[in-house]
Parts: sequence; C-alpha cells; structure tokens
Amino acid sequence: MSPLTRYFLFLCVLMCLLMDNALGVQVRVSNDLGNNVDLTVHCKSGDDDLGPHLIRPKGSYSFSFNTNFFGGTLFFCSFKWDKNIRHFDIYKQRRDYRKGDYFDYFVKQAGPCLASTTGPVYFLKRITHAPICYSWNA
Repeated sequence: MSPLTRYFLFLCVLMCLLMDNALGVQVRVSNDLGNNVDLTVHCKSGDDDLGPHLIRPKGSYSFSFNTNFFGGTLFFCSFKWDKNIRHFDIYKQRRDYRKGDYFDYFVKQAGPCLASTTGPVYFLKRITHAPICYSWNA
C-alpha cells in the first residue's frame, strides 16, 4: 500500500471518529413514577453541572453532550421525589458507547429503564434494542 493511500485511509478513519463525536450524545429522562408525583433530576459530569430540573408526571427533560475521545465520559444524576433520593449513572461511556447516541430513559420507583437507543448505522439499518431496566446506584 502506498504512503498516499495509507494517509488517505488514516484521514477517513479520523473523520469518521470526529464526526461521530461531533454529533454528540442525547439523553432524555421521563417521569414515569405514577400517582401524579413530580420528579426533580440533577445531572452532572466531571466538567458540567446541569442544575436541578423539575419533571412533571409524564413529562421529560433532555440534554446533550460530547463524549471524551479517549473514553471515560460519565454523567450521573440524582433523582428526588416525595422523601426519596436515588442516584444513577445515566451515561457511562464504557457501558453505553456501543448502544448509540440517543438514550431515552423512563424513571420508575424501582429504577430507571432505558426505553430505546438509536444505535449506529450498520448496513444502512439503525440498530435498536428492547428496554433495559437498571437498579439504583448503591
């Protein structure tokens, strides 16, 4: 392979990586607690504090961010309702990077559930998965 061909391939791979990160990750959190209960969510990363947001029953809150090129991006959230306070890592790059770039969570009293993701395109088809329910952080 000629040096020019290797350089061109290197640039193509680099562009794909940069474009993937440039589009960013989107997260939506929906209140599915039931019983007409309000939910306050407060999400942070090591670099950003998104502040508290009140989510009415069946309402939602969305945010987006770019991942760290070298891995390790983490967004963690606290969830408050009634007299309950729970915590969950809403995005862990090492856990979630293969799931796509759009994360749609609904919050239940037992824990958050990832309703769907919009995954990368493989052979002109987006990959999605069935809902995954998680436990709250200890």
